[in-house]
Amino acid sequence: MNDDYESLPPRRANHTVDFVFEGFRFQLTIGYYRDGRIGEVSLAGPRSGTALSHIAADSCELITELLHRYVSVETLTELIRRKEDGNAESIIGEIILQLAQSP
Repeated sequence: MNDDYESLPPRRANHTVDFVFEGFRFQLTIGYYRDGRIGEVSLAGPRSGTALSHIAADSCELITELLHRYVSVETLTELIRRKEDGNAESIIGEIILQLAQSP
């Protein structure tokens, strides 16, 4: 990681992925740079104001900031904790795995 920062264009392509984690339904919206790289993520799902909604929102902010600072999705994927079956142990890890599977 470095301190360089690449802003997203004001208008950008995005798409939304629906998934379930630990029994909760989520909608992950992924925004892209013009060259197709992932540049931002946001998550909707658990009831607003809950601890899980705050954790999910913070996770997306941190992931987005890392992406803006040229940390690749591949690098993030290598860092997450996984269960024996390969699934993510946390919502943060699941967000990153969803990004890794996006087109």
